[in-house]
Amino acid sequence: MRIDIVVDDGFDGLDALGPLEVLRSAAELGADLSARLVDRTGRAAVTGGHGTQVGVDGVFDPAVVVVAGGGWMARRDAGAWGEVQRGDWLPLLRAAAGGAR
Repeated sequence: MRIDIVVDDGFDGLDALGPLEVLRSAAELGADLSARLVDRTGRAAVTGGHGTQVGVDGVFDPAVVVVAGGGWMARRDAGAWGEVQRGDWLPLLRAAAGGAR
């Protein structure tokens, strides 16, 4: 099973890197899964809300999905809040859910 962890500029580091580390550790111990950091466009890297830069492993492709937060409480343009306001992710997540509303 592949698990995609969605990150965009402004992501919350703990929301993305904590699950990534846990899932990759489980895979190293024999769990039948892989975890990767993805975005919508295939950029090489993204910058978290506090300046942490991480490489992106690929472009979002419907799988099991974890969406890293960020910017929600402060209503910042960068992070999950800004992405929701722009609406770019919603169609992709709907498609991944089989068109569910």
